[in-house]
Amino acid sequence: MTKLDPTRFGEGEDLEYKVSEPKNRDKYLKTVVAFANGRGGKIIFGVADETLEVVGMPQDEIFATMDAITNAIIDSCEPKIIPRISIMPVEDKSLIVVEIPSGMMTPYYIKSQGAIRGVYLRVAGTTRPAESYQVQELILTGSNRSFDQQVTEESITEEEVTDFCNRLHAYGEKLRETDSNLSLIPLRKLTASQLIAWKLIQRQGDVLRPTNGYLLLNGQVGDHFDEPYVQCAVFKGTTKANFITHREFHGPLYEQIEDAYNFVLQYIRIIPEIEGLVRRDFYEMPPRSIREAITNAVCHRSYLHPGQVQVALYDDRLEIISPGALTTEMTIEKMKRGVSIPRNKAIAEAFNYMGVIDKWGSGVPRLFEDAAVYGLPAPEMEDLEGQFIIWFPRRLDSATTQTDNKTVQTTQTIQMTTQTTQTTQTLLNSAEKEQLLLNLISRTPNISQRKAAEELGWSPNTTKYYFNVLQDRGVLQRIGNHRTGAWQIIAKEEPT
Repeated sequence: MTKLDPTRFGEGEDLEYKVSEPKNRDKYLKTVVAFANGRGGKIIFGVADETLEVVGMPQDEIFATMDAITNAIIDSCEPKIIPRISIMPVEDKSLIVVEIPSGMMTPYYIKSQGAIRGVYLRVAGTTRPAESYQVQELILTGSNRSFDQQVTEESITEEEVTDFCNRLHAYGEKLRETDSNLSLIPLRKLTASQLIAWKLIQRQGDVLRPTNGYLLLNGQVGDHFDEPYVQCAVFKGTTKANFITHREFHGPLYEQIEDAYNFVLQYIRIIPEIEGLVRRDFYEMPPRSIREAITNAVCHRSYLHPGQVQVALYDDRLEIISPGALTTEMTIEKMKRGVSIPRNKAIAEAFNYMGVIDKWGSGVPRLFEDAAVYGLPAPEMEDLEGQFIIWFPRRLDSATTQTDNKTVQTTQTIQMTTQTTQTTQTLLNSAEKEQLLLNLISRTPNISQRKAAEELGWSPNTTKYYFNVLQDRGVLQRIGNHRTGAWQIIAKEEPT
């Protein structure tokens, strides 16, 4: 008995077996349209799908069967699908291989079942009927459009557009205060003409109409999508059984990213490292990677999918779930190589303008670089049944680590709370607050006082007070002006 090697020929997203051509041809036509609606695939006739036993096709009927399969596909599917069909010999038997290319005119469907019920997709090695939101996405893909570029029936004024442009510009300037690379790139003023080019608004005669992307960036609810927001939670243990706290962040998408990012920083450990008399504190996971993953989840999720972005912190990992599987053009391997194909083209343009993302796809490769620098396992990614999930392993250190033959406690956690700023501030004495501020400045010398307050969870007045204290003692000084200057730490000794 001949069998195919399951490590090479097991059924999957792009491969299915049939022991023979069934009388009910819909059994394989469903898979045909699923392949055409996805990344393509092959159906091999003459193999038992459960055992991978090579049964073969009757030699005296093989060409007639090939013609029947070809005609069934061409006649039964809409738009037309032209299969590539061939014979594959395996020892003394022959198999029929039907290759279906990825289609460009989605959605493909079985004509007898209709343009909605007859649409199928390939999910984790099985063929399933497409849900309504998936059909809508396929329609947009087939017409080379993205959901966020779709014009709504609402109208907006010139003043509202100007205010929208000013807020995106102000946020871009805010990011440049803390990012030395961004600060080298001048940020031009944003205009209605640019929004039209990005398809965030459309001018219809004397009326300005926003697209779905405009509404999402503005924190508004649209007729064709649920209110999008980010759900954040902390769980005790490695499952959702023991819930600790949660928050929901609404509003403009770029503010949701900022809020979710700060939420995670509040609940991960801060690990001290002692070098001589100087103590430097580090987050247990790379902050840049946390922001990048949340940003990608918000920017590239499906806004037709009824779910929300979820950011969950467990004892052993940070898990970020983005609604909507990867598009047919994108794969995890492409992401790792830095390929960038945005699902939401208009939102991506706005994010790139502000500096939230770049167009080069460098963010995902940086996740793996940062993990290596931190000595952490690489993040894991999975495209799973309508969701894209990324996991960041947390640092599971023992109670102590050895540094220069000295034992340093590394499980100290500076507990942060989102209840009130006052509650957070009572957890630290003055010396600890000064050290936290110095550590933050050493990592981001061009940070603004406002941004420092956000990063540390302090009130603006408290932050300003400690900046002044450190300057008065000669530990800290400002080099350059308010917009383009930076902070310089003069003394490295432990504050007293």
